[in-house]
Amino acid sequence: MNLSPSIYDPLNTEYRLTSKSPTVNPSIGVEIESNLIFVNPKDSKYQRKDISNVNLPDSFDYEIDPSVVEFNGKVLNDTSITSLNEYLRSNLLEIINFAESNESVIPPFGVNPLSENSSHVDVVEDYLSNHPSPAYRKLMERDSGLTTLLTGSSSIQCHVEQTNFESIVSQNIAHSIFAPFLVNLFANSIVFDGKLTENPSSRMNNKLQMNFSGSLEIEKLILGPDQARLHFMELCQKMSSISPGYYLVRYFRPDLGTIENCTADFQLSLENFSLFVRFCREISLISTNTNFVSELLNFNPSFGSTKFLNFLTAFNNSDQYKLLSDTNFQFLISTLSDFNLRSDIIHLARNPQWKESKAFLENFGVNSSNPEINSDLMYNYVNHFYSVFKNSIA
Repeated sequence: MNLSPSIYDPLNTEYRLTSKSPTVNPSIGVEIESNLIFVNPKDSKYQRKDISNVNLPDSFDYEIDPSVVEFNGKVLNDTSITSLNEYLRSNLLEIINFAESNESVIPPFGVNPLSENSSHVDVVEDYLSNHPSPAYRKLMERDSGLTTLLTGSSSIQCHVEQTNFESIVSQNIAHSIFAPFLVNLFANSIVFDGKLTENPSSRMNNKLQMNFSGSLEIEKLILGPDQARLHFMELCQKMSSISPGYYLVRYFRPDLGTIENCTADFQLSLENFSLFVRFCREISLISTNTNFVSELLNFNPSFGSTKFLNFLTAFNNSDQYKLLSDTNFQFLISTLSDFNLRSDIIHLARNPQWKESKAFLENFGVNSSNPEINSDLMYNYVNHFYSVFKNSIA
């Protein structure tokens, strides 16, 4: 076999996966992508804010869309709920202050809800060809032109520390099995391109159409650490990246020593941002025991199929799907050791964020037969939920 260069070897001593024992009290970190929009004084309508020429403060970075900014939170070692909430509150306030200092607001959803998305895609294509980062300039060619499906994407990504290779492979498998259900639980983008859709997460509906997306190749990881290592090296060489793809849960991050879970939309409240991080950390904790993966696969052997996990992700992303009635979901949350976490998960499953958007719009006559949202209603829709979001942080 023609192996990849050592730079793609997850066990390269320059990386962080060479610990001889599992990390049992993992730190966490987050990345938060936020859309920025502003009111055009010419017509008093919201439009996308171009920040490509704005000097970004520390911890902020440009994204593939010139109207989206990424915030990179510092590592948090004290993961008690009080500490986690303060950490997230501080991060979100920094993002809000950045937006408002640029005379903008954050639409608190997983994708930009404004209309004329196709016109903005043209802007994104031009921006990518001249992006300040060389890596971003190469994406359109590598992704066969599908990179623009990330236009307006807004999310939270959670990193959970793990520096032992065997353990991180097991955790990668466990996170991937939970992932289709996290997509539904943390969906918050039922409005896209100025219309009410049938997808609780329009962000994920777009993302699943890309190359290197959906579930990672779980069959390769189940074969064990040695095969997982070879597969990872081959994929990284193919993609010219040590952190490959747009997967729901990225392959283990040897450069950071983390699992990176990318299933959640931008959340509507501090409480839900916190719940997502708590859930991700719990999955990592319980899967430190390598027998946990066997328990999941014994319950449903199809969990070991990439095709099945991708089917679940798409199937679950429907406003007709009932998460709490799904026996797979019921089993998965029964494995969680934190009773308070389980209770909070069930509460959110009963009261999903996307239903708040749908109910608000239905009060104004928007429904599946009449999905268009006019500019005045969009203005009210964004302002209402931006207030809900900010009030959750105060």
